[in-house]
Amino acid sequence: MKYSHGTLSLLIMSIIVFVLMGCPGSDTDSETDGSNSGNIKLQWLTRTEAVTKFKYSGGIVVKMIFYQNFLIAGGTGSIQIQGSMKEYDSPTILDEQTTAFEVQNNKAYEAIIEVDVSNWGACNPGFTHSMVFSSPSASSTSQVDLFSFLDTDTNFFECASQYSINDMSIQPIEGPVSGSWTGRSGFGSVDFHVSDDGTTIEEITLNFEDFSCGDIVSRSGSIEFSNDPGWSVNDGKFTIQLTLSQTLEQEMLIQGAFENSGTTAAGIFEADVNDTRCQGIWNTVPMTD
Repeated sequence: MKYSHGTLSLLIMSIIVFVLMGCPGSDTDSETDGSNSGNIKLQWLTRTEAVTKFKYSGGIVVKMIFYQNFLIAGGTGSIQIQGSMKEYDSPTILDEQTTAFEVQNNKAYEAIIEVDVSNWGACNPGFTHSMVFSSPSASSTSQVDLFSFLDTDTNFFECASQYSINDMSIQPIEGPVSGSWTGRSGFGSVDFHVSDDGTTIEEITLNFEDFSCGDIVSRSGSIEFSNDPGWSVNDGKFTIQLTLSQTLEQEMLIQGAFENSGTTAAGIFEADVNDTRCQGIWNTVPMTD
């Protein structure tokens, strides 16, 4: 039995619904600002790497591991993470578990839930379950609709009927938050993508808005750049040298650093247009759902 996954985030027969809720706080004031869970602000981060991983036994999926990044944008204290296996477009819950975790203000975390999967059988192709992430304290949700597995040996779609959550955990993201970043700059705005391990910047897009420098007069539009194996991030700092136009001798230098435990990034840019230099600043944050 061999399964074809395609896009891993879609070819799953299950759902994990994370519900993050602040633990009930007392009526008394705390000496630490935001220590009451009611003051905690959580933001889901756009995750561009795989949200699921699979473990096999004899060619059959026996375990699914689900991931979701989030940022504590305010407050310090205890939150509860609830994982629920749920049918697609239905209130039916197949299994759920709730665990409390301590979080700190201005820190990014990765939530991890492991699920045992069994009792595979034939089923119709299509969406079967959904992965919904929600946080009442943050008033935000994130959902991924999941598809059935294709058995490439028989060319039939198969579904698991039993799911059991056996472990829930969170871990702080120590380096730059992986995924997509966006922010403002002196020439307009800038977007870039940090690798899964946080060691390189793989892509960057410069979005010009009426930018003028030397021979460049009121330039608008976007230019995308990619680099293999990427621009290195060393000790949280990076330098990106870009060529805007080889024929017109237009260069752009982007220098920056990740700050606040890898949850913000800022720096300077320097445009060199036919010996005319124009400088400015930029700042970015991870994209949120």
